Amino acid sequence: KQWYQRRVRGEEVFAQGVCGVFNDMIAVGLSNGRIVIFKKDSGAFTKFDTLQGHSNPICDLKQSHKKLFTSDDNGCILVWHHKGDSWELVKTFEGAGSPCSTLCVYKELVIGGFGSGHIRVFDHSEGSLVAEITAHARWINA
Repeated sequence: KQWYQRRVRGEEVFAQGVCGVFNDMIAVGLSNGRIVIFKKDSGAFTKFDTLQGHSNPICDLKQSHKKLFTSDDNGCILVWHHKGDSWELVKTFEGAGSPCSTLCVYKELVIGGFGSGHIRVFDHSEGSLVAEITAHARWINA
């Protein structure tokens, strides 16, 4: 527990989502909006990188192909691309104030379930909203 519960500049920071990335990395979303990447090296995981792009706590993370998809408490979805030894922010889908509590990735689509009951389908290669389903009155969480 010690590696993910810490004080950063006087603020308690804790994990809010974990995702396996490729075969040798783990991405951990934090309550301060950062994503910490740990990489397996010689049988142990060590801190590899920190991604900064969210300004709200992380809700969910998913990996597909060479991309990492992350969502936050404001409903923002970010798409990160892995190149060599670094990550690059390639797309941002702005939130509408309701947490994006769950993500699913299928081919070129990223699907977000929101605290408002909405389901939004985005084309992450084009950066556009494809569909929005507003049939639920409560949180979508799976």
